[in-house]
Amino acid sequence: MNNKIIKSIRKGYLFLLSKQLNSGEFPTTRAKKISMENASYIKSIFLTTFVLHSLSQLKNVFPIDETVQ
Repeated sequence: MNNKIIKSIRKGYLFLLSKQLNSGEFPTTRAKKISMENASYIKSIFLTTFVLHSLSQLKNVFPIDETVQ
């Protein structure tokens, strides 16, 4: 696999790890405007479910630590 692609995937992975809350949840916000003006936090398992599913597929691309498991 192209080294540039691997670096990009790893960068995205590290970004997600930095955003994950202690509860394991990934924060979700909503807003009425695309500019995200007056965005508000909503507690939701849906985004976290999709993120975790996607992260679980990374083990098929390259070895990562047990944070994803």
